[in-house]
Amino acid sequence: MHETNIGYINQIITTVQGEGNYVGYPVILIRFNGCNLHCSMCDSKYTWTSNNKTNYLSFDEIETRINNHITQYPNIKHIMITGGEPFYQPELLTFIIARYYKLFHIQIETNGYKIHKFNFEVLQNKNIQLNISPKLELNSYSFNTNIDSILTSFYKLYIKLKDYNIPYIFKIVYCKEWEKDILSFYRFININNDMFSNFWMMPLTPDYSDEEFNVKYKQSCFNTITFCKQYGFKYSPRIHVDLFKNDKWENCLRK
Repeated sequence: MHETNIGYINQIITTVQGEGNYVGYPVILIRFNGCNLHCSMCDSKYTWTSNNKTNYLSFDEIETRINNHITQYPNIKHIMITGGEPFYQPELLTFIIARYYKLFHIQIETNGYKIHKFNFEVLQNKNIQLNISPKLELNSYSFNTNIDSILTSFYKLYIKLKDYNIPYIFKIVYCKEWEKDILSFYRFININNDMFSNFWMMPLTPDYSDEEFNVKYKQSCFNTITFCKQYGFKYSPRIHVDLFKNDKWENCLRK
């Protein structure tokens, strides 16, 4: 029993993976509360606060809720852990991995900043992939830092991933204003020219309240495709945006 262990969970639902190399796969989505960054373009700002009493559950309660979804959808073979920032709650993340890695392919969505300090033995030799979305805008960091510190952190992460042989992809949101930063990040991290296939580019999502959302989002998709054609990166759709937009509970799939 784990009554003394408490985790902050925003939602546990069944849906489909919307981005990256597993796009379209049905998943049990576990969304953590709490994040170490506050990004202006974040589409899940409702997860930033970790100490909301309406969102804390014992580890046993979390396990029960996950198992209820497994019982209802026994053919789902993937768990996606997202947030917020999952590594912001390392004890809960470790608990879920230990419980489910033998039965499921687990994807962990993370901003990747300073997660190299996590005990990577927890991830090693398990059916786990990290989906890393680096944030390259300094205003995403609510503390004093600089681009060199950010890049150094990600290079340390890259070394850890290689040392522990952990599958990963980088998912980067593209817009024209960030193009130089994206290319600088790629060239800095990709020193050994062995990780090109791990990079996926995604379109920036406009504000959902914008009356011209559909037009702007379509143009954002086309701009990202143009960038991918120019440099050879992979394009990732964001089908959760197409299907659900700002419905954080994805109600059409909650039964």
